[in-house]
Amino acid sequence: MAFKTSAERRRKSLEYYHRLKTDNPEGYARRRLLETARRRQRRADDAVYKALTDARSARAVLDVYHRRKSEDPTFMPTMRARHRDRDADLRRTVIGNLGGACACCGETEYGFLSVDHIKGGGNQHRRERGHLRAIYVDVIRSGFDASRYRVLCMNCNWATRSGRLCPHQVAFRQAIGV
Repeated sequence: MAFKTSAERRRKSLEYYHRLKTDNPEGYARRRLLETARRRQRRADDAVYKALTDARSARAVLDVYHRRKSEDPTFMPTMRARHRDRDADLRRTVIGNLGGACACCGETEYGFLSVDHIKGGGNQHRRERGHLRAIYVDVIRSGFDASRYRVLCMNCNWATRSGRLCPHQVAFRQAIGV
């Protein structure tokens, strides 16, 4: 039984379902359940296929990366330079938005500055995130939260570990008699 047009196919299908619904309501309900189950299975299969396709495309990207890495002697130095520049820009952005100078002594030499966790926990944060770049991203996502992060020079940051006071703060407190 060949249909000449899609409209004819649609009409015949509607006639069939109407006849099935009126003549055999249980059969109609069973048919609808089967069609719903098939539709759900098709969606699940599509999701699995998409996941496999994504995994294959990720694998293909890795294959290209490894092939270029082994064949092109300038590839890795170029990648390292690109990542170094990206990380330096990220660090510059974070330090600039957190004040750009040591909150304790006022040091502004970029090479001496670091991000300090005000309430501690920087070591654990670094261990959880795995890389300094991830910490900078967290600082940016927090909106440069000044209640959690500040810029300190390496000397002041080292001196304030374990909740101690920086020598600059000790000297200042002694000078004002606190």
